[in-house]
This record gives sequence, structure tokens and C-alpha cells, in this order.
Amino acid sequence: MTESRSPGQAPERIRTAMVRLRKDLPQLAAIFDAFEPLLVEQAALKMDLPPRGKEGLNLDPDSFAQGVPILAKNDFVISDDLLKKAADRLTPALEKGFPRIKEQLGAIKKAIESGEISPEVCVSMMSQGCEESLEAASSSLQIEPGILKFVFARLIKPFAEKQAESLAPLPDNLVWNKGYCPICGSWPELSFLEGNEGRRWLKCSFCAHEWSFARIKCPFCETEQQDKMEMIFSKDRAFERAELCYECMKYVVSLDVREQINVVREVAALGMVYLDVLAQEKGFEPGAVCGWNVIGGE
Repeated sequence: MTESRSPGQAPERIRTAMVRLRKDLPQLAAIFDAFEPLLVEQAALKMDLPPRGKEGLNLDPDSFAQGVPILAKNDFVISDDLLKKAADRLTPALEKGFPRIKEQLGAIKKAIESGEISPEVCVSMMSQGCEESLEAASSSLQIEPGILKFVFARLIKPFAEKQAESLAPLPDNLVWNKGYCPICGSWPELSFLEGNEGRRWLKCSFCAHEWSFARIKCPFCETEQQDKMEMIFSKDRAFERAELCYECMKYVVSLDVREQINVVREVAALGMVYLDVLAQEKGFEPGAVCGWNVIGGE
């Protein structure tokens, strides 16, 4: 069984999970130290956000069945006040975890407070094909594009998760067979097996929505050829794996929760960074780029 996922318990649940991870994987303490303040404060901010409604949502079952997500990333509308609130709440946590970019974080927060960076610009950085707007903002603020995108993603994520919560569960009659998120179209950061039958689920890297997916199938290129797939794992943590696809050379970390307790999905992928290292050493790329799985990155 897994732990309760009540939003109201999320900050404390994350703190407790990080204590266990530090005990089990002391070699990853530096990564846990970097991300714990941020993950806790993101969860707390999400709790404080007003509920997101479904007003104006026009779900087209035919388009959905053809693989069109319910929302585009730019449908996660954020007001100026809420973006400033996110910057106020999350910047200190980012500064604590990533002191090397403290100066850049201050510049980004100042730009948000002055209106130089609008919510629309911030959200647009998360969309595919955003290179032009990202380069423009990078040039204006004199901050590396990778740092900008990393920070903007952290600021927006609580809003995306709140919006996704309002749309779940999806109607039972809707069928989704894609490896990207049915809510926002982002790639999964985590695959996991759950229940007596070992049903496979994917967890979105952007809005945290979870959806069922075929057991033997690559989420990224959709190949079903078993000879194109491999799982790697550590013998003493066999319930944690990296699912490799030789067709597209991408991977996703995976967790078998059928016989595990105290699994906290908010930090599950973070606790498998050692598998990210192994997969990337073999030449594979993460299907979803998260803050922690770009080895040698932020």
C-alpha cells in the first residue's frame, strides 16, 4: 500500500519521506538537501491556492480519443498577484537549495515584481517551441536560458497541479492510450505498478496527474517490442528500476509499489537519481527532464 495522498498532509509527508531517503541513500544527501525545501514549500503553496474551476472547459471526446490533451500548458492561467506570491514563497527555498544561482533568482523575482516578466511569459516558457521567447527573456535578464526555464517551471508547478486536480478523475468513458499526460500533454517522470494485477500507471512531470498505461510499451515512442526494452536496477532495491527503450533511447524511472509501504510519490522519482546516473551512463536520455535528473545540469 502507499501512503495517503491528501493534499493537506503533503508537506509533512514529504519531510518524513526525505528522512527515510537520507537514511537509505546517504550518498544522495546533497541532492535531497537541494530539493527538500523547494518540494515542501511547493506543496504548502499548492494547499493555499484557491480551487481551480472547470468553467469554460469544453472537453471534446473525439479529439481526446485521438490524443489531444484536455489543456495546453498556456491554459494554466495565473494572475499577476499569484505569480508574485509564488515568487515570494518559493524563491527563499530555491536560494537555500541552489545557492550558486542566488543572484539570478533575485533578478528573476525582481523582474516578476516589476512586471517585466508576466504570468503569460512565464507560462509560455513551459510550452514546446518556446525557444524564441526563452531566448528573449534570457537576453533581457542576462540569465542563462536553462536557469530561467528551471525556475519558471518550479514557480508554475503548484498552479498546474492545482488545475489538474480539478479535472481528475476523468470520465470513465474516455479512453487515453498515450504516454504523455491526458491533462497537459507533458511526459511522465515516473512509472509505477500498483494493485494485485500490477496495473501500470504514469505520473506527469508537470501537473502530477496519474493515468493508466500499457504494461509493456514505451511511453515515448510507443514501441511494444520487448527486445527493444530493458530494465536496470540495484539488487538491494529491486523494486526501483529504470525502464530503458533502445528504440528511442529514452528511459523512465519505475517503482513497484505492490509490496512496498511508505511510498511517497511526490519524492519517489527524486529518490531514484542513482538510476538516472546509470541510465545516462549507458547513453539514454530521460523522457521527461526534471530538475534533478539532468546529470551535471542545474
